[in-house]
Amino acid sequence: MISENQNYHKVTFVKSNYDPELKSYWNGLIVRFSGKDGNYFYQLIRRKRIDWNIFDVSFTNLGRFDLHFLRDVSDSESREELILFMENSCRKVKSNFPKTYAEYLVKKKGLLLEMGSRGSNHRLRVYEKKNSLEFELEIKKVAIQSYQDFLFSDNLEEFETKLVNHYYKQLKKWLVLDSCYIDWLLVGLRKLVSLERSALPSAPYIQLIQVLSFLRTLNYSRQFLDDQAYCVVEFALMDFISFTLILNSLFVFYALYLAV
Repeated sequence: MISENQNYHKVTFVKSNYDPELKSYWNGLIVRFSGKDGNYFYQLIRRKRIDWNIFDVSFTNLGRFDLHFLRDVSDSESREELILFMENSCRKVKSNFPKTYAEYLVKKKGLLLEMGSRGSNHRLRVYEKKNSLEFELEIKKVAIQSYQDFLFSDNLEEFETKLVNHYYKQLKKWLVLDSCYIDWLLVGLRKLVSLERSALPSAPYIQLIQVLSFLRTLNYSRQFLDDQAYCVVEFALMDFISFTLILNSLFVFYALYLAV
């Protein structure tokens, strides 16, 4: 690490070589921007001040990206409610994801909820910070690399949208939602469901799929008209109506599942 007192920010370069004890064969350079330094670097990216060619992106992977949300805590919200929220969230993770670490601790600075390990794709920390509660999610390895092409191509709008949606979905998976401390998350999830609904197929497209699906269930005869072959099917209208009712019920279930 190279650092000077007059510098406002710093970056850490780590040269990684083969480690015989860990049997690690990866050989390369790790560039780390932490805390406010990482935030400053990302602001440079947003201002298009970073030339990604210096990294040779064809051989570069994004290793980790942290997202934070700071929620104000009012005097009417008791500490017992916060403890219950953390306890129930730990219980949810241990029940649904037995291999995932989940514990809450009492630290000098306040309560701390931890989920996921340092080596996992996701690690969540929820902790007290003055008169607020901070939700910090580390997205790492494969989880973040699936979005890195948007960053390297300066498609930041898509990159940020996908990351925020990923953040919402991961917190929904781990945290209980019947708590006052999750009001902001519920707002975000509603917006996400609204976007997913808008992406559903249009009515004419759905009707075409229904017709094609129904026709595939029928027998047909082959006839010719001016040397052109045609497939002819015959069916009762009520049979088609009954078939579409079944498909409609399945589609409604799909839409309701998105809203959960």
